[in-house]
Amino acid sequence: MSVNCKLLFVYGSDDFLVNRRARILYDTYCSGGEIFSWEQKFDARLFIGRVCEAMNTVPMFTPTNDLWIRGVGFFSGAESEETKACLISLLDMIKSMKGGVVLISAYPVDRRTKLFKEFSQLAECHDVTDTSDKNCTAFIREVCRNIGVEISDDAVDLLQNLIGKDTRLIQLELEKLANYIYQDHDAITRDDVSLLVDPANGGDFFQQIENFYLANMDAKLNSIERYFFFVNEARPLLGGLQNRTRLMIQLRALMDSGKIQMDRSITKNQLDNLSKLFSINNVTKNSCNIFSQNPWYLSKLLESVGRYSLPHLFNIQVAIMDAFAETASHYDDQIAVMKELALKF
Repeated sequence: MSVNCKLLFVYGSDDFLVNRRARILYDTYCSGGEIFSWEQKFDARLFIGRVCEAMNTVPMFTPTNDLWIRGVGFFSGAESEETKACLISLLDMIKSMKGGVVLISAYPVDRRTKLFKEFSQLAECHDVTDTSDKNCTAFIREVCRNIGVEISDDAVDLLQNLIGKDTRLIQLELEKLANYIYQDHDAITRDDVSLLVDPANGGDFFQQIENFYLANMDAKLNSIERYFFFVNEARPLLGGLQNRTRLMIQLRALMDSGKIQMDRSITKNQLDNLSKLFSINNVTKNSCNIFSQNPWYLSKLLESVGRYSLPHLFNIQVAIMDAFAETASHYDDQIAVMKELALKF
């Protein structure tokens, strides 16, 4: 069965992306129409009753009866029987409409439910669930275009490494970066991101660890100062350095044996084949097992690995172990211990 109105259904797991896409559709198809925003504290029966009443009301400011039912949580698969009955009433009301636009934005959704399937079969659907690295990169570039700034490829990579795929946080950080570079330069650079963006998960300290393996000593020392501005304990940073070096040792050994090449990206199939070659059956993810790692991440490490010989990496790992012991015996002078360690990279 078809409907006589234009029914738009936007859904996904990310409320920011869902509302963003729905806002574009609202401005395109039903600007000026009434907006009904769902909140968890609302009684579903009363809320849907208000929506149905609006559908039966003669519009005063728009030629057709347009409305946006925003942010509903009716399709998560945990609805009560009463809520399901109300949704069926809403669907029947939509079917009886003689024109107009109904926009529904929903998150989260369970695509297996009968109600979701009934609504999606009648509507023009917009699924904004994709959170792949490729889609996240596209989102970053789209936000930059809307703001009116450029962003370098390495700045995009670093931003994703620091804050992941949190689209709301990405938007806020890009707006902050755009304000920072205003009238100074036209493009957001890796250095800008490194200076202004902190890791979403404070325990990861991605950039501070990354800088230890750069040739730039100033970057290493600045990272140490910045780390101790937020944290007064060196062990989390030392743990991250130890894990990174452990992976780099394994990569260097594979490079020296000719199993991988520095100028070629590592693929999932390549890792699987190497794990079979070395009879590694346990793929539980940890830094002791290179074959359990993300191939994209390993490919990014290759450039750093190329700067070090295998003996040098072993010496770094020993130096990190010594730094663990020194920070325990020189607790009040941990910054000096870390700066001394940086000289050995």
